[in-house]
Amino acid sequence: LQIRMLLGKIWDTNQRAVFATSDNIQDIMRHITRLMVLGMVVALVVSAYAYYKLSRAILAPISSLTRASQALGEGNWDQPVPVISKDELGELALAFNKMAAQLQEYRQSTSEEIVRLHRTMETTLASFPDPIFVLGRDRCIELQNVSAQALASGLGLRNQLPDRLDAIAQATLATGKDFLPHTFDAVVSYRVGEADKFFLPRVLAMKDKKGAPLGVAVVLYDVTRFRLLDAAKSNLVAT
Repeated sequence: LQIRMLLGKIWDTNQRAVFATSDNIQDIMRHITRLMVLGMVVALVVSAYAYYKLSRAILAPISSLTRASQALGEGNWDQPVPVISKDELGELALAFNKMAAQLQEYRQSTSEEIVRLHRTMETTLASFPDPIFVLGRDRCIELQNVSAQALASGLGLRNQLPDRLDAIAQATLATGKDFLPHTFDAVVSYRVGEADKFFLPRVLAMKDKKGAPLGVAVVLYDVTRFRLLDAAKSNLVAT
């Protein structure tokens, strides 16, 4: 009986130990679970912060380079890309700034050359006594010398030549062949003020490197004096 009672106590003690161990294991598991959740939260926060810093470190130079490229395309040459690192992105920013500086220098030299050529052309055209009109592909007047301005003002021209000259310019643009008459059959006459003016038109096609028409130059040789001499000769012969 004593042995049975002792065995019962041992059994009860063993059961309590088993239940106590199970409770301890559950407590340990809950503690481990809380630690794992906390670790995951900390890992997510650290990952988000690292992603933010990494994206700022990578995307900020790329965004600056993109804005500088857009500004360069719009003609704003005074917006360099900030160099904030010494890695590949920093080298790319340095290369871009160097390219922008070279392009700005080339643009400035090209602009000065274009202005010089334009003034040279204007001075050259102004030295001709005959009217000279430079037309674009749309046959609109893009450039004219002083004599041409006086003629356009006398005829009331706005942006295009008179119909006959405009037709000759259109044909020259279409065919690419110069209109160079050698007789007075192509003479055109206009009433300028109180006098009649006679002009012999010569139309020259302007082409690019590929031969495509860029426009035409219309030169109006003033043959009024020759027409008056011809009329005087006719009157003399008739007399």
